[in-house]
Amino acid sequence: MGWLDNLWRRRQDRTTDPERDRAEARGEEESRRDPKEEADLLEEEAHRHRDDEIFREPRIPPGTG
Repeated sequence: MGWLDNLWRRRQDRTTDPERDRAEARGEEESRRDPKEEADLLEEEAHRHRDDEIFREPRIPPGTG
């Protein structure tokens, strides 16, 4: 009921910290994420990290080390 909270804040003086409000909103958004969606994001990040690592330090060809 975010709209009700916003309406209530308009009627009262602004006593809450806007930065804290944003952090809470982000936390709620992250908690609503589907576990499958979160797993997909983590997998994409792992692939990106692995690709960056390979491009930074390519492997030595077998038999030359």
